[in-house]
Amino acid sequence: MAKGSRFLLLGAGLVGGLLAIALAEQGAEVVLSGAGPSSSATAISYGGVPWWAGAKTELGLLQKQAPEQWQRLEQRYGDLGLHKAELLLHWHAALGEAALQQALAVIPQGLHRLSGAELQEYEPLLAGAALGGAVVLPYLRLDPLKLLRGLESCYGQLGIKRRGSLYGEPLVEAIAGADHTVVCAGAKTAELLEHMNLPLPALLQLSWAGALQLPGHCLKGQRVVMPLQSRRREKEQIQWQAGPTALLDVGLAPAPGGEGLLVGQTSWFECQINAAPTEQQDRRVLAAAFDLLLPSITEADQSNSLWLQRPVSFSRDGLPLLGALKAGAFQQEKALSVCAGFSTAFALVPALMPFFAQALLDNNWGNLERLGLLANRPCPS
Repeated sequence: MAKGSRFLLLGAGLVGGLLAIALAEQGAEVVLSGAGPSSSATAISYGGVPWWAGAKTELGLLQKQAPEQWQRLEQRYGDLGLHKAELLLHWHAALGEAALQQALAVIPQGLHRLSGAELQEYEPLLAGAALGGAVVLPYLRLDPLKLLRGLESCYGQLGIKRRGSLYGEPLVEAIAGADHTVVCAGAKTAELLEHMNLPLPALLQLSWAGALQLPGHCLKGQRVVMPLQSRRREKEQIQWQAGPTALLDVGLAPAPGGEGLLVGQTSWFECQINAAPTEQQDRRVLAAAFDLLLPSITEADQSNSLWLQRPVSFSRDGLPLLGALKAGAFQQEKALSVCAGFSTAFALVPALMPFFAQALLDNNWGNLERLGLLANRPCPS
């Protein structure tokens, strides 16, 4: 596909924004459709960049380039909310030594390890927490709201046209006016493909993520607190149809925009995109986060917290889904692709979007096939 081709991107969160920039940098005309920053799942995320967490594969090596990719974008387009931070990976006091060593084996070695008592001194907000300890890792973090607002500024610099969310006849007309349409709307990918009378890729699944924004409290310095063992990641990749339907990964991060503290996160796997868990359900699950990490926070303070919730997409094999979808009559032979299902998105997306943009422009999926990321790959047995 020649440079100057017209692309319609459906979804203006992290994925759609960085793909729009990658395409525009290579001379494509881009229309980016989607709601504003506050409605994106990116807006309630922790924004962490675990560039060191990739496996020893070509994809893992790409992930390690994330710091350089984010720095390059800031050098070109201005502040995107990027800053150095610390990651504290904690474990419960009841975790046995054998299980602890098994969990520690998959993270970088030679790191600073804190006992439960040392951790509470290191991070005073955790006073009284029922933790056995934590390891301290280097981290980068993007403030989610600063990022999304900064991306909006990038679009103007690159001539990327912005539109609101498209459905019905306006969506039909927009697809007809583009050479290639890319659905990169996270969980809303399901809704958009349904409008197009197309099925979801077999590996793509949906869930709900929630957190509480707690005013008046903050962590000491720029740091994020997360569990050493992620229950959500394990369920996504191993048993997404079995076991509990609601999970809690007990973590803390600066709230988007720096307004207080983000507490969570919950994951609900049985709810459809149009049938979210209620605030009462979510708060009941989130109560365990205060019991474990923040026993000093009063119920009165908790009652002042803001409930945040978004639908998100994930891939059953843990790898994102990128590439062409088979077009139906709705598209009138127009090219259609999907880009969804990211885990560790803040590390993978900046490295992968230039690859994906080049594949779209050249109509050559060889690099993505080599990385095992094509959207039409089969489900694991």
